[in-house]
Amino acid sequence: MKTLNLRFFISLLIISVSLFSCSKDDEGENQPDLSEVNLLFFDEENTISPPEGLTNNSNMHAVLASIQATYFSNVGLHAGFFQIPTDADNSAPITAKNGRVAENIQTYVYGYGDAAVAYQVTDRSSEYFFELFIKYEGEDYIKIYEAIQKKDGSEASFSYLDEEADERTILLSWVYKKTSDGYTIKYIDESSNTTFELQMHNDQSGSIVSKEDGVLSSEYTWDAVGNGTYKYYDSEGILEDSGSWEAAE
Repeated sequence: MKTLNLRFFISLLIISVSLFSCSKDDEGENQPDLSEVNLLFFDEENTISPPEGLTNNSNMHAVLASIQATYFSNVGLHAGFFQIPTDADNSAPITAKNGRVAENIQTYVYGYGDAAVAYQVTDRSSEYFFELFIKYEGEDYIKIYEAIQKKDGSEASFSYLDEEADERTILLSWVYKKTSDGYTIKYIDESSNTTFELQMHNDQSGSIVSKEDGVLSSEYTWDAVGNGTYKYYDSEGILEDSGSWEAAE
């Protein structure tokens, strides 16, 4: 069995712990009301939780599947930076060496510790474009997060960018798509070329497929009550272990 990419999970955990959420009333009647626009796929109402027969399971393989399914389902942990604090000020659009600027933008700036943070949302016809920048004393703004969401909420993407890079460089990202009976979320660790694709159905059944360098690494599936299967592959994508577990009572 391949070892899961710990750097991937640690990086995302650090991001999620640092987040907070609050709101701000819209200012300026002549400006587009972009301050009320939210990333829908961060909304808990759009989250499908794995069944308790999986999350309460003590089987080693079920535990691994449960950790991934629970974490990837709760993407709302990352939503805080994309909501506007009450003490944020209106600002002109932000430019950054690793970012780009469009028209029809609403921008807010606020303090965060020793840094200044700028939140920016752009109306781009059929989609919204969200950006978050950070500025340390004596330095220019650097973009650290960006997200794109279709206005109908059917698709969205979210990316964590490299603060140290002179050009726009994605470190971690995920893509959300609604399906007829749930959704899929694909996570990508660009630095190690590792992907995790979670599929959740409305009845709480689901699956997770992981790949490293495009080669199949592991597969988990579970039904609506938590019975499941696992498959692990070697570095060449050849099956080396498989089995199943029963749902916890």
